[in-house]
Amino acid sequence: MKLPFFLIPWFTSCSVGHEAVAFNSTSTDLPFYLDNSNGDLPASASQAAAALQPAHPSLSSNLDMELDTFLSTLQNDDVAAVSAASKLPPMAGPCNLTACRLPHCYCDATNIPDGLPLNNTPQFILVAFDGAINMHNYDLYQQIFHQDRKNPNGCPIRATFFLSHRWTDYSHVQNLYAMGHEIALRGVALTGDEANATYENFAEDIVALQQIAKNFADVRPEDVVGMRAPYLKTEGDDQFLAAYDSKLLYDTSILNPSVKPLWPFTLDYALPFTCPPWAPRCPLLSYPGLWEIPVTRLIGPAGVPYGFYTAYEFSKNPIEIAQVLMKFLQGHYTSNRAPLTLNGLSYWLATAEYRLGFELFLEQALQLPDVWFVTSSQLIHWMQRPAGLDSINDFEALQCPAEHRRPDVDLCQTPRSCKTYLEGEEIYFATCRRCPFTFPWTGNYNGCFNDPCPTPVVEYIDTADSNTLHALFLLFSLLITIAHY
Repeated sequence: MKLPFFLIPWFTSCSVGHEAVAFNSTSTDLPFYLDNSNGDLPASASQAAAALQPAHPSLSSNLDMELDTFLSTLQNDDVAAVSAASKLPPMAGPCNLTACRLPHCYCDATNIPDGLPLNNTPQFILVAFDGAINMHNYDLYQQIFHQDRKNPNGCPIRATFFLSHRWTDYSHVQNLYAMGHEIALRGVALTGDEANATYENFAEDIVALQQIAKNFADVRPEDVVGMRAPYLKTEGDDQFLAAYDSKLLYDTSILNPSVKPLWPFTLDYALPFTCPPWAPRCPLLSYPGLWEIPVTRLIGPAGVPYGFYTAYEFSKNPIEIAQVLMKFLQGHYTSNRAPLTLNGLSYWLATAEYRLGFELFLEQALQLPDVWFVTSSQLIHWMQRPAGLDSINDFEALQCPAEHRRPDVDLCQTPRSCKTYLEGEEIYFATCRRCPFTFPWTGNYNGCFNDPCPTPVVEYIDTADSNTLHALFLLFSLLITIAHY
């Protein structure tokens, strides 16, 4: 169901405060993060032609009359569809600092929460990866996030994984989750190539990944609380309404267009910046309590902004790579200490020089006593009740179990390699749970058409006997992934 046009209006210009920004609805220039010349993400005609929208349209005084007129022209089925989607939230207005108070609301994105002084404010770094988790990147993640790299409170640093379902090895997902990393949503059926993803598409994808991760990696659905649109291709209120109705805690799909670093903010009010020209569609409605973690804009040597550090034109000198990343960190550390988000794709780490440079950066950053590497949900929990450096070591959301892993989730040590099918295609994936009949998908979360899987389910291939087949499958998936990006 696409939201009606009066909720996603076309405008040739918009204003935020005293700034006016022009929008060209016919432009076909590719956003930088979809430009193949960056070596990052693929471009397509549908992505290039995506409509640009302002975040703060000037609403006419007779909007109610226009809305009533529009609704009267709808067919009965259209009215039912609009009503069935949700009780639509109101349009988002400008930030009201008096009414918007923590822990439930925050709209002053340029200032440190709760008025903490700069010298008592932790500098957070969020490391996040998009895509599938499998044998081609799992060992790299283990190497980067080993137990000896710790935050000031002694807990190992952890990352957020925005998971793509296809090509994922759920035995590795289970292990990363058990070790305290965050599993978040990127997509099951949604790939970012769709011309117009709908509310229903996003809502079903959210439920599907939560349930599939539960069924095959023991990930609790209530722990999967964040999402990112594939390729940062936001779909406006269809996407954000689905996240809101699904009771997610946060989204992190919008690149910060501002020179100044921004803190996370809730979507109770309109965005604290003009919708950037590279974002296809920004939210216009109000979503109380839904947080947005703005994606850090990394400025390249030619002045080009990047949302993924893996698209940045690094040299292959590890020392220079670490220096560039430290420069980005310094820009946040010396201004308002807004979180630095480092978003990447795992194939970049497969190049030894890049990986060494990234690890050198981690070591240098961890030498600073007020730097913390946290997951996205940990950051939001801190935002809700900020704690200064003088008390952060005892902050509950940043604690870890004595053995530095979740006590309620076992490590997957003897995974099964399951041979499944999706629309006639043969697909292998690994799990410590029982193998399903078919490849799990939207509407079929357990691979047994949501009925209890019988015992025995289907014949599965023991891991010891399927290494060759599994390796070939994952090699093929890696080639597809590299070609896609």
